[in-house]
Amino acid sequence: MTASALSNWERVNFRIMPVMGSTRSLGEAVARVFGRKDARVTIHGKRKETAEERADENGEIASLTIGSPEGPQIPTTPVAASNGQSGETSDFVGPRDGLISGNKMGSTMPTIETLHPEARGVPKVVLFDFDGTISLLRAGWAGVMAPMMVAELAMLKSGESDAELNSIVREFVDRLTGKQTIYQMIELAAQVERRGGAPKTPLAYKYKYLGLLHQRIAHRLDELRSGRATAEKYLVPGAIELLETLRKRGMRLYLASGTDEEFMKQEADLLGVTRFFDGGVYGALDDYKSFSKGILIERILSRSECHGAEILGFGDGYVEIENVKSVGGIAVGVATDEGDCLVVDEWKRNRLAGAGADYIIPNYLNQADLLERIIAP
Repeated sequence: MTASALSNWERVNFRIMPVMGSTRSLGEAVARVFGRKDARVTIHGKRKETAEERADENGEIASLTIGSPEGPQIPTTPVAASNGQSGETSDFVGPRDGLISGNKMGSTMPTIETLHPEARGVPKVVLFDFDGTISLLRAGWAGVMAPMMVAELAMLKSGESDAELNSIVREFVDRLTGKQTIYQMIELAAQVERRGGAPKTPLAYKYKYLGLLHQRIAHRLDELRSGRATAEKYLVPGAIELLETLRKRGMRLYLASGTDEEFMKQEADLLGVTRFFDGGVYGALDDYKSFSKGILIERILSRSECHGAEILGFGDGYVEIENVKSVGGIAVGVATDEGDCLVVDEWKRNRLAGAGADYIIPNYLNQADLLERIIAP
């Protein structure tokens, strides 16, 4: 399924969405995605007990179809939902174009792109980025940062239009994404000074941005704290399963982020992932020169935890990819289309490939295949 196809689906007010093979793996994730968009999902599977369990989890939105994965019967009349209520058919969904298979999404659904098949080894240490790689809590952050910066520059009355300022801001925000937030604020201060203004300190700009971002994501944090939402809603699909697998294989896991350490540690705890990172959880500090992902890698190597080639890195930003590749490690570019994370974000993909990523993935749902490619026998 292409990104444009998903976008078109989001614009359709559909009511019923049959999903083949939706009791496990990718199919289960797809069913949950459309369930969150208020579609009445038809859960399909060969095992009645598992399918019924998934239907119960989806409550009112789910109905149930048991049959072979080659082709369940798609109802053309109202479907009885799992709570006994009746569904409503949609002109949009038909037996051919409305059926999604969790077992095989078709050639348009990206899974793993191998850029450097020779990048294999036996990793001992695994380094993960946080936002966009594990967590989706801060999805949409650029839509907070860029307008704030445009407003700061517009106050200087330089004669540039809002569109021109937005183009300038987006260029350096995108260019510096993956580094600590303070670097984007340092550039903002430079842009203000370039236009004859008296800039605030980069830290002052950062605190203003963090306040605005918190307003944007506060309801997400509240959902987790109150139990109204499970961590799964704000995790890249398959993340927990991958972390469990890597730990069982005896690898030492580190989590490092350009997000301020105080906040990212709180968010990692809320998402239930801190327990996996026996190497530690690290974030940005106000003294930004005292820590970076590159510094962390240098510390790992200096302690002789592993050789550079024994480091495996996962990230959606170019910084962690470059850092891992600079010491000879294996780098996986996680090109998450933050939201549903079912397709590769092309902008991220191109940036990660340019930074030297060995593999590109949209999520972790195909982790068995990914690890088979990465880990040498």
